[in-house]
Amino acid sequence: MKENQIKKEEIEYKSSRISKRALALLVDVFLTIFTALILFACFNGLASNTPFALEEKSKRDNLQIESSLYTSDFVLISDYVDSTSFSTREKNEYLSKHIEDFYSNPAFIVGIDPYKQYEERKLKALDGTTFLFIESEGKIKENELADPSSILSFYKNEIENECLKYLYSNEIYINSNKFFFILSFVVGAASLTLSFLVYYLILPLTAFKKGKRTIGMAIFKIGLVGKNGLSLKALPYLGRVVFDYFVFIWLSFVSFLIPWGISFTMLLFSKRCQSLDDYVLNQYKVDISRDDIYLDYGDYKSHKENRDKASIENKDFEIETKKNR
Repeated sequence: MKENQIKKEEIEYKSSRISKRALALLVDVFLTIFTALILFACFNGLASNTPFALEEKSKRDNLQIESSLYTSDFVLISDYVDSTSFSTREKNEYLSKHIEDFYSNPAFIVGIDPYKQYEERKLKALDGTTFLFIESEGKIKENELADPSSILSFYKNEIENECLKYLYSNEIYINSNKFFFILSFVVGAASLTLSFLVYYLILPLTAFKKGKRTIGMAIFKIGLVGKNGLSLKALPYLGRVVFDYFVFIWLSFVSFLIPWGISFTMLLFSKRCQSLDDYVLNQYKVDISRDDIYLDYGDYKSHKENRDKASIENKDFEIETKKNR
């Protein structure tokens, strides 16, 4: 009955311009991501100090120190030598010793002979036409005729391109990195979800109840209405939030933003300028810069009566003014 009455009253809204909707979306996305990053920094700091995280970190730290590829401050030795006052030859001696210690450590080298490959790479290393290393008395030594800086570059490349591959292949190191990746993903997902709920659920249901507006929508005078022309009830709006959360965040994440592309195309070319979620849920985003959105039929009727009363009072005032003249 109420819906028939509303249709007879012909509640009409002007469709919101695409440019305004795009700007509102940018504001909301920026606020959501910015808040999520702040939450992530806070939550990740807390999660990293849990007993499980500290134990995994300790395992990884000990492994790095044991490898001889890191200093006691967990700085990669190829970076560490750049911060020292060592001479180039001293740097070469330091790196050479640590590389040999690493290749002789059975915790990282199992069932293969990378040291032999390392020596083969030494004998093939050139600086222009000069060999960086030579074989003398059954040992491979640095060529005194070669530029020490070129030898230093060889050692750095050996650490960063070869040694670290073996370290990263260590089972303990892999499991530790996997743990922290999963932890970061969970904390990131929780941060993004909480931020999304604040801006897309809590605020539209409290501060911007009429029209279920986000901050961006409120700034650009955009409201959300259902097919009856009234503000959405809490349950239909909750359905929209759930749809947007799974489709525009998680489905887009695994499908390279395809839902966003579909939604934007529909917004540009659909008859009523509806995006994907508007169309699926039969809802509309409208311009409310001159109009208001009504919570229900009683709210609409009350506004109409007040508007009619104000209109009559204005007309009477104009008539009295004319008579006085």
